[in-house]
Amino acid sequence: QGVDRHDDHAARRRGRLGLEATVAEVLRGVRLGAEDVSGQVTIGHLLTHTSGIDGDIFTDTGRGADCLERYVGELAGAVQICPVGQAYSYCNSGFVLAGRIIEVLDGREWDASLRRRLVEPLGLTQTVTLPEDAIMHRAAVGHRPRPREDEPFANWMLPRSLGPAGLVISSAEFDLYPADLTGDSFVCRSHDDEPWSAVSFGRLADQTAYLYSGGRVILRVG
Repeated sequence: QGVDRHDDHAARRRGRLGLEATVAEVLRGVRLGAEDVSGQVTIGHLLTHTSGIDGDIFTDTGRGADCLERYVGELAGAVQICPVGQAYSYCNSGFVLAGRIIEVLDGREWDASLRRRLVEPLGLTQTVTLPEDAIMHRAAVGHRPRPREDEPFANWMLPRSLGPAGLVISSAEFDLYPADLTGDSFVCRSHDDEPWSAVSFGRLADQTAYLYSGGRVILRVG
């Protein structure tokens, strides 16, 4: 459902927004660029990378609870690379804006909302957003492209202020080994190399591939 164009308090009470709501309606006082397009950029634009604002802004505003708020405050200097809604351009800063909107509406830090509303209800045990949590699981260091493929990246992850744009880290809780690429079965093994016996592979009439265990779909592709 949408919200009244001038009532972000109602949005806070309901805890949700329509895709047509603008950044200016929810984040009062925030400016986007010199010409300030905050009144034009909608939630829909942020989620579809069509806001037109520069997406390659990697400002490190620290690790504090206000890091997203501070990052968003600096978008007043962002460059508008194309008119709002006119073109697709991958936009990290737009997703940080979306994360800040979640903080304002939900009354907690974005990753706390992620845990409360998605990670915990889905029973995900290896999905984290901070390096000190990731290192407790099967974390790996990225390496540079050829011809420097033996050289690891100096930084393991983006600054926390870029969190909503790509700091959600998840380690698969099982590995899939194709038993027969032309058949209909897979061998599934957990990290302790114990096989998951009740896992099968199938394909629906609409060509959607799915993996199911105990009658419950656990992976769907298509």
